[in-house]
Amino acid sequence: MKIVVIGGGGLIGSKLVTKLREQGHEAVAASPKSGVNSLTGEGLAEALNGASVVVDVSNAPSWDDLAVMQFFETSTRNLLTHEAAAAGVGHHVDENLCRSLRRLLRATGIRLLGLTMAASS
Repeated sequence: MKIVVIGGGGLIGSKLVTKLREQGHEAVAASPKSGVNSLTGEGLAEALNGASVVVDVSNAPSWDDLAVMQFFETSTRNLLTHEAAAAGVGHHVDENLCRSLRRLLRATGIRLLGLTMAASS
């Protein structure tokens, strides 16, 4: 199965790509270093061609709140647009969304899908 890892050149992404390859998947490490830029859309069509799954573990290039929000809004929009155009992409996993949701659940103690996370102390 072809799995494209956006941010695949980073710390988390590179480890994920290695694990996926060890399990026999065709894992593509997509990052600006490899010619794939989710912010500009450069290289996305080529990288996503034939992919079944896209995993986004990208990181914003800035810590400024507005810049971070703009990065994720633009890059996610670009990814979803290119995924829709590439027949076959059936799953999109956004690690940043999962991490943010986990933090929110811990901070608030909200119950979601039968899971409760204790508030952080």
